Amino acid sequence: MTHHLAIRPIDADVCVAPQLWPEAMAEAASLGFRSVVNNRPDFEHGPDPPPIPDIVAAARPAGLEY
Repeated sequence: MTHHLAIRPIDADVCVAPQLWPEAMAEAASLGFRSVVNNRPDFEHGPDPPPIPDIVAAARPAGLEY
């Protein structure tokens, strides 16, 4: 399966990626991911990255824990 997320495995059960946007949550779930951990606080790089509530709102309906 081809995907568009820049995912890099660092262990058998853990991967890292650049900032995931709300639109990426369904794709992450379709790839078999079960959860997303965001280590970036809101507005860390200015107003451009999506607010955390927007990511959570997309993750949960996609079946992901956040």
